[in-house]
Amino acid sequence: MNMMSLKGFARAMRRRLRDEPHLRLAAARADAFLVSYPKSGRTWLRYLLSCYFAESAGLGFEPDLTSTFSILPNFDRDPVRGIDAFVGRDKADLPLILVSHLPYRDRLFLDRPALFLVRDPRDVIVSAFFHATRHKKSFAGDMAAFLDEPKYGLAALTRYLNGWAEGLAGRPHHLISYEHMLAEPGITVAGILCFLGVQPQPDILVRAIAAAQFDRMQNGTAAFRVMTMTAMTIRACGCAAAGRVASLTG
Repeated sequence: MNMMSLKGFARAMRRRLRDEPHLRLAAARADAFLVSYPKSGRTWLRYLLSCYFAESAGLGFEPDLTSTFSILPNFDRDPVRGIDAFVGRDKADLPLILVSHLPYRDRLFLDRPALFLVRDPRDVIVSAFFHATRHKKSFAGDMAAFLDEPKYGLAALTRYLNGWAEGLAGRPHHLISYEHMLAEPGITVAGILCFLGVQPQPDILVRAIAAAQFDRMQNGTAAFRVMTMTAMTIRACGCAAAGRVASLTG
């Protein structure tokens, strides 16, 4: 490990020691966690659930890609997107659902219920590859090298899923398939609500799905336009790469 890596590791450890007590307090108050590996489709699910809860809890605003974090905040201390952004502290009908990509740690997630979102690993890897190479510019190799990269590739995905498989075994949990959510969003969200102990309201659910689909497919915001174009690019350019990983993932 070089000096820069050591400094980065030290910063991460200091941040972890600083933040963990606050996160554990928040975890104890949470009604549930929404957990997924990156690039598994949580942005759309978060937005869809935000649309539902904004109306059902009478929040008085329509969520966008910023205010959605005030309804389903990240499990971190970011003032805009994290726990402190949550607007439902005085609203009994708005559950606190903390959203996270973090690997499983029992000290952090305690015994709280978990919604676990999964996606076809071939699509996850292809999406992660394009995100790392075209957006974050954090990886410069080809797909074959990406698959073998410990930080991003199949080993990282497998390690994450195996860790959470162990964590889910000891707590109430509900598995969500991204592919099923795309095909049957009403059934998927109704199942999530029932798991949370919330009686689904069909009219609100229909409107939430329509709002999420409209913004997602009709480019209701600039951010969604970028997301839509990114998804189209991945589908257009990633087919061959997806085929190459198919034999390794299923």
